[in-house]
Amino acid sequence: MKAHQIDHRPVALYSEREPPVGAPLFHAAWLFATGIAIAHYIWLRPAWLLLLLFPVSILCGLAAIRAQRLIWVPVGVLWSILGVWCAEMQPQPAPEPSLTALSDGLMRTVEGTVINAGPVRNESVSEPGEIPAEGPFQRVDVRLSSAEIVSDTEDVQKQANGVVHMNIRWPSETTPPAGFGCGQRIRADARLMLPDVYRDPGAWNYKDYLVEQGITSTASVKQIE
Repeated sequence: MKAHQIDHRPVALYSEREPPVGAPLFHAAWLFATGIAIAHYIWLRPAWLLLLLFPVSILCGLAAIRAQRLIWVPVGVLWSILGVWCAEMQPQPAPEPSLTALSDGLMRTVEGTVINAGPVRNESVSEPGEIPAEGPFQRVDVRLSSAEIVSDTEDVQKQANGVVHMNIRWPSETTPPAGFGCGQRIRADARLMLPDVYRDPGAWNYKDYLVEQGITSTASVKQIE
């Protein structure tokens, strides 16, 4: 080949239609998030999901060799399954063990700080499993700092952890009080109880609802300091 026949134009080092570098990561992220969203509505056994990962991984390998144009289908399913599995394996809120042990129905003196307070109402109300009572009431969530420990050898106030959902009642003949607000410290005599659990199929689980809010026990209180 003669010198004047040589093409001296610059050669492109990269393809002009090269896909963006972040595109695969973006699709992997939203497929993984889709799997997490599915886990909130449909519960699947983590063991089944783990077993399902193996055949889907094999399909991804076969698609990479035989049908690269369709590889996004098994890969998308793989990322979604990983999202569901990770969501199922995430630790769920659990009741405070020390407060669970104190929720035995005995009358105890408890102290703590109000972290959530509802309005004062004047109507018939009751917690699940309780008899409705008349008079002003207020529902508050209290983070305990101490609780009375009663045993055969001692009756002392000791440090305690956990949150109690309290239903504070006042006598029906009294004027509705101003109530308690967040940040106030209270001292009360209360019977700590674990939330009731209904075994009927499809029934609302009051205990799980409170645990998701970080609440371990419930109590009805009539004497507040």
